[in-house]
Amino acid sequence: MRILIVAIVVVTSLSCLGSANSQTYTTPPAGCTVSEASEVKLVPQKLRLSMTLSAESRKGEDSLASLAEHEKKVQKALVEQGAVVDSIQFSIPTVNSGTPGIPNPASARQMLRQQAAQMRNINPQLRMQNAIPPVGDIDATLPIVFTASRSVRAEWLLPSGASKDAVLLPSKIRKIVEEQDLLGKTLKEELDQEETAIVQPLLGVPSSYAYPVNPGLPEVQFFFVSKLEKAAHDTAFENAFKKAKEKASGIAKASSKKLGDILSISGTVTSVGNPYTSSVGIPYAYSPVANMGNMVLGNDSDEFAVVDPNQLVLQVRVAVTFRME
Repeated sequence: MRILIVAIVVVTSLSCLGSANSQTYTTPPAGCTVSEASEVKLVPQKLRLSMTLSAESRKGEDSLASLAEHEKKVQKALVEQGAVVDSIQFSIPTVNSGTPGIPNPASARQMLRQQAAQMRNINPQLRMQNAIPPVGDIDATLPIVFTASRSVRAEWLLPSGASKDAVLLPSKIRKIVEEQDLLGKTLKEELDQEETAIVQPLLGVPSSYAYPVNPGLPEVQFFFVSKLEKAAHDTAFENAFKKAKEKASGIAKASSKKLGDILSISGTVTSVGNPYTSSVGIPYAYSPVANMGNMVLGNDSDEFAVVDPNQLVLQVRVAVTFRME
């Protein structure tokens, strides 16, 4: 046990003091690097809604026109529910085309033929007749539908933070979205009887045999948003630095050394509750905190957005290198 303790002391000393003959080479002065952190719990300042609207038609320009008309309805509904008018933003619309329910017609047709061939091999009578079970006119021209879509973002201020009303607000807005069909689910292009008969055989092909459809983000998302103010950041930075200095002093004392000047210092801010939040270095002073999830939504870079308000916890970490004398 005594040997183990000595080994640990030696390793610690080497990591903090540098090589014994470091002066022989052009290297930085021997120093000790320590890191400590301090947490900051933020209060939700606003609620953010993000959802995707869509409209279908047999022509691309008609789908865009239908979507544009639907946006007026969405704008009015959001304002009536108390959204900040200036926060309501629509993205640039996109238009895609395809056959409803069949993401990859070529793959579906190929798999349907393979299934028919397998049935022929299994059924002796069909094998003798060298026949394939009827699968419908799978090579017929499929109906094409154009889908115009765009996302919308809106925000509600939360002056009382995570109050009861704030926690219930997402459910209230989600109900309005469903009741008034703000997503545009009723703006679908229906297939006639003949088109349905053409599409039906391909709809029966297992989805695992066709290229999967990317589910993407949920149709309706809510985020509790807050900012790390400079004063809160500076206080946390100072607390973390004090703890780092105390640790370095202890290491210096145990190594029979004296703690000298600061050789380097840096800091990072990360979200404790949201593992998808990235961090940025904060050398000596405050700088905006980046959040990848927010950047995707086109938000300010110094905001943190989480689904659960309990996850609005940040960690301010300081890394300091002291000269050891």
